[in-house]
Amino acid sequence: MDALRLALLACAGLGMLATFAPWLEVEGLPALAVDGRSGAGWWTFAAFATAAAVVVRSVVGSAQERSGDALALAAGLGAAVLAWREIARARDAFAEATVEVGFGAWLAFLSGLGVAGLAFAGWRERRLEAEGER
Repeated sequence: MDALRLALLACAGLGMLATFAPWLEVEGLPALAVDGRSGAGWWTFAAFATAAAVVVRSVVGSAQERSGDALALAAGLGAAVLAWREIARARDAFAEATVEVGFGAWLAFLSGLGVAGLAFAGWRERRLEAEGER
């Protein structure tokens, strides 16, 4: 497995773990936190799991089956958009309260951007390799 695929798999794994991390936290009450499982977190989990499955399939499959970069890119962007929507919604809804966006939502957002960026880099790398073979 090349470094690009390994990094993409790591980003997808971090994104899946972000589902279980706090997405909202009430200041002063560490016991009161809301994780991603009560909001859009399951959708981001599914998107990251899809990206991870694409990576695993591309490593195990033949060269013809390594064309899942577009799906991984879409999954990463989808997860980032969902996480950002939750962050924006929390900031709007609790603007005057003592509720903060937790690190889980930010981790899901950044992991989504990472998956999308790495999937694009992988697609571009394979495209350049294919042009060099001609």
